[in-house]
Amino acid sequence: MLSGFLLASVASAMTVTVSASLPEAPTDVRRYGVDTSSSVLVGMDALQDTFGVTALPLEEELFGGMEHAAEDDLHCYAYAHGGADFHDAALLGSEEAIDTRSDAAVLAEAEELFEALGLAPSGTVELVAVGVGAHTVSMVDNDGSDLGSWVAHQVAVFTQEIDGLPTFGPGAEASVVTQGEGVFASFSHAVRNLEDLGAADLLDASDAVSNYTDRVGEGRYSLLKLAIDGPESVEITDVSLGYYVPGNDGAVSELVPVWRLAGTVTAEDGTTGDVLWLEPALADTDIPQHAITAR
Repeated sequence: MLSGFLLASVASAMTVTVSASLPEAPTDVRRYGVDTSSSVLVGMDALQDTFGVTALPLEEELFGGMEHAAEDDLHCYAYAHGGADFHDAALLGSEEAIDTRSDAAVLAEAEELFEALGLAPSGTVELVAVGVGAHTVSMVDNDGSDLGSWVAHQVAVFTQEIDGLPTFGPGAEASVVTQGEGVFASFSHAVRNLEDLGAADLLDASDAVSNYTDRVGEGRYSLLKLAIDGPESVEITDVSLGYYVPGNDGAVSELVPVWRLAGTVTAEDGTTGDVLWLEPALADTDIPQHAITAR
């Protein structure tokens, strides 16, 4: 386990310090391709039956190919490469107060919805409950005085795990937005059918940090939007391994193992900000969604 070392970038005055302990690269990680030859986990028929949408679905070429069924404020999307969405525009836009339920009740109802839709991942992929969030509405008067706030929606959030490893990226989570018991405002998931492509020959975490340091020297140090003038140094405080899961906005052929680097950037004036970066864990793969190329 390595920690506490300094890597100076060549083409920039910025430095990268690693205070995190670097995990060993496991030897049993697999490469997984997206199997588009089999049926998607949640098809259009299941979406329409569950959410009561009877309109004829239309095929579109957007997002790598999809079906879209629209009826009044109801919209169902089934993507050819896996993943599905539903939303009720009227319910999502509602600011009416609801009677909130316990986290356990909201999560249990979401799991029942997954079962009704057929969202039952293979043993390779598991959906793990993260928690329940809320869409809160706040009101102020003309003087800015607080007039109160209330909850308009509750959100059940689940995350994918692949072979027990965490997932990162816009498709990592599945969510259900409710406006009360049995009243669904939206549903979204990007779980794919996967096929085993064989053992993954992983880069070590130290190689990932070294590659990241090179990118810092080229002027890229975070995937987050930061208002930092004159960034001077980056401290990496956490390094973890997982899979990158793209969202439903394009076709994908493989879920890429990545090293996730998190930490803090410090500017010359002492201003700090959070840093998040994903580095390919395989020598021959890119993360094109973020224009991160193999080294």
